[in-house]
Amino acid sequence: MPVDVALERVRDHYAQRDRRPIVLTEPGFPADLHLGGWDVQAPTLLMARPVADIGEEVPMEPLEQWAAAWASIRGASDHHRTALVARLRSAEATAGVVFRRGNQPIAVGLGVRTGTLVGIFNVATIPGARRQGLGTAITEGLVGWASAHRATHAYLQVEADNAPAFALYDRLGFATALRYLYRVG
Repeated sequence: MPVDVALERVRDHYAQRDRRPIVLTEPGFPADLHLGGWDVQAPTLLMARPVADIGEEVPMEPLEQWAAAWASIRGASDHHRTALVARLRSAEATAGVVFRRGNQPIAVGLGVRTGTLVGIFNVATIPGARRQGLGTAITEGLVGWASAHRATHAYLQVEADNAPAFALYDRLGFATALRYLYRVG
């Protein structure tokens, strides 16, 4: 379908819900060129690497416990947490990592396998625990988990302006495969 027709459908869909439209696009591609007046939100890098067991094994948590820890760190609502768990239940395999200080979650990360790919999502550390190697341990552990589950590649997304996260993933062998952004109407 022509880009202008597709974009009109997106606008109508969001208008019916009294919301601003949002489109994921690649910079410079036809859809992006049609959206020149839309706001740019979260320029993002998709980074990938071949899978290998690169780190120490880390303990994995049941999905519900992982989601509760993630929601605590991210300040997510119960509705958001419940919706996320519902979506993840249909995944081929998931691995949730939580590091705690006492009973308090301080860092989380999630691996989701689809075929031979593992996506690494929701890597987050509370401000007071950053720069202590937790993100590295989580990411390495999830790549190791991917290897144990016969994945061939791991991928993740990172906002382009998140220099500390980009440096971490670059150091762990992830390379930028794609750049994209969200445009909000």
